[in-house]
Amino acid sequence: MVMNKLLSHPDRALADHLKGVRSLSIDKFERISRYIDWENVFGYKKEEIKKVLEISALFHDIGKATKNFQKKLKGEKTSGAVHHAPLSSFFTAKILHDLGISPFLIYCGYSIVRFHHGRLKSPQEEFISLEEIKKDLRVFNEGIFNEIGFSRVEIDPENVYQIISDVSFDAEDEGKRGYFLIKLLFSILTSSDREDVVFKGERLRIESLELSNLEKFMETLKIKTYLDKLRMKFHREVASFKGNGDIFTISAPTGIGKTLANIRLALNIKSANGSVIVYSLPLINIIEQTAEVMKKVFGTNAVMEYHHLSDEFSQISEEFTEEDIERIRKYNVQYQTWYSPLVVTTFVSLLEGLIGGSKAPFFHRLPGGVLILDEVQAIPHEKWGIVKEIIEFLPKIGVKVIISTATMPVLFQGISVVKKREYHEKLDRFALKIEKEKTFDEFKSWVTQLLKDGKSTLIIMNTIKSAEDIWESIGKKACFLSSRVLPLHRSERIRELKKGKYKICVSTQVVEAGVDISFERVVRDIAPLDSLIQAAGRCNRHFEKDKGEVYIVPVVDDKGLISKRIYGKFLVEKTMEVIKEYRILRESELKDLIEQYYSKLVKLGGTDEKNFVKALKNMDISYLDSFRLIEDFMNISFLILIDEYANEIYSKMIEVSKKLSGIEKNIAVTSYLRKLSPYIVNTMVYEKENLGAFEINWGMAVIREENIMNWYDPIKGLKLKSDGGFII
Repeated sequence: MVMNKLLSHPDRALADHLKGVRSLSIDKFERISRYIDWENVFGYKKEEIKKVLEISALFHDIGKATKNFQKKLKGEKTSGAVHHAPLSSFFTAKILHDLGISPFLIYCGYSIVRFHHGRLKSPQEEFISLEEIKKDLRVFNEGIFNEIGFSRVEIDPENVYQIISDVSFDAEDEGKRGYFLIKLLFSILTSSDREDVVFKGERLRIESLELSNLEKFMETLKIKTYLDKLRMKFHREVASFKGNGDIFTISAPTGIGKTLANIRLALNIKSANGSVIVYSLPLINIIEQTAEVMKKVFGTNAVMEYHHLSDEFSQISEEFTEEDIERIRKYNVQYQTWYSPLVVTTFVSLLEGLIGGSKAPFFHRLPGGVLILDEVQAIPHEKWGIVKEIIEFLPKIGVKVIISTATMPVLFQGISVVKKREYHEKLDRFALKIEKEKTFDEFKSWVTQLLKDGKSTLIIMNTIKSAEDIWESIGKKACFLSSRVLPLHRSERIRELKKGKYKICVSTQVVEAGVDISFERVVRDIAPLDSLIQAAGRCNRHFEKDKGEVYIVPVVDDKGLISKRIYGKFLVEKTMEVIKEYRILRESELKDLIEQYYSKLVKLGGTDEKNFVKALKNMDISYLDSFRLIEDFMNISFLILIDEYANEIYSKMIEVSKKLSGIEKNIAVTSYLRKLSPYIVNTMVYEKENLGAFEINWGMAVIREENIMNWYDPIKGLKLKSDGGFII
């Protein structure tokens, strides 16, 4: 406890904190100013923006210099709610106004201070009680001005309220650039606030990624097959690329080695040591695989996994000592602000941080760095519009972007790093055969006949129910995979597939990305074209045979194509349109088909169904805050305590969570949840109220060992409650 001084936190003097945050904020501003032409990009001179940030940082917590807030920090009883951000934002707006700062920048300073403990809001949604401001002013300790070396500031709440109300700017004119400016300043302020509290003036240092480490790793790779030679040729072509630009595209088929090539290109084009490379992917399981490879290349300390099940906090003792808590606090700041040379994260974590009112404390790290978007086709097409707006603005603030995929949407344009068709044309691993429509019963009979030749076969269905029916119809000797099967069991079955235990696998879409398995034949119910391509990537993946075969079968019922009810009418119909003229396609011909497909999607619209682009251009931050990359359809997590280890970890989690509070508790629980992730199944629920039969903890339905037989099938996974059950 700091004695006889105004406090910002129990162990930090308020004046030291305010000056520390100002110093950190200005350091960050100067760093990113090497990459941003402020006046050209945002329409305001660098020094004016810098002054806004400086005043905002120096006054962001000045509202804590009240009698009530000091009592709260010292653990004394207070009457009523105690706030500090509203008063701090009033001081900020008054000073910026008196300095003659431009109206929009006054709003920026006021807003980032007002919401620095929450989320940004649209200008029209800010409400402050003048009575609360007056009440705080009556018990405000003006001695803080002397402590921070600033002249005494007098404010009349009605006058400042009018200043804020009169701050007029054309949101449509400021639009996208205004949005990015306020997000960037918000990121600098909130990250500096966190850093100063935990590190108290200590500057964080970031090691560099060494190109020599990647080159040494490449030398260890054995070149035995034709595909190995093609991968090495591909990597060398990317390594020799010398083009200039801001957005780069790498379009190459599945299995060609894009991961290491993407990193090689990023190392070539990033601006300076200390800048971050962000590798973003659609799924956590792909992230874990990618991070594992990167750690082999650059070392464990150089790579950070950033997603909701990250294992970055696993190195903590069972007892959670004071030393653990301090280490957790420090690492959490580094983790949230991406103080690492290489960050591997999900599209969800990245895009939901950049779009909306989130603090995004990592955002200020991007200028001067490189953002890699891998498997970008996985972004839902109805979100392409807003994602395109975001991605195309990033180069204006000094971010290089690499877009890498086997199926490049035409929406994203950039400088092509490799010859567009060469590697597609050199790979001819399978023939893709389009079958006529079949009813489900016809499909089952057809599959049974197909399997008689003994070829290893992967059958991918669009629903869990249809996959279960197919598995039962072919004799239950096949491997079964679905999202309802525990990740623990899925991983085990995939290992068994690789060892050759099963020749047949029946699955849902869970095998379409991030699962390195290969079959002589793949059978796929019709789906959007990018899903079909991903499925085909599991056929003869490593050129084990001269030629594999992929069958695409439109399965129908009395209501038409079943797949339309899973993926929506639009995407399936566009897929049917581009494949209807073909019976057989070679792998090398798929690139043309893909380009036709994405051209149709862009031309026919639907890439901004919820008008997020309009909201961005109107700087409607509150509406943008509703952006979700993947819509939440009442998903529920089921924790299935199926063995001794799961029960032990769950018990420890409950015990530790009772001892801790605040951020330490959240981090501890997250660490344990990461250990429990192999025991968690996520699924949709029809009637949430029927979850009353379960123990609910941390938003999860917990199935204990004594109830396993009722709710979990060792093959099919999580069960339906009854024929008309409530879990789908």
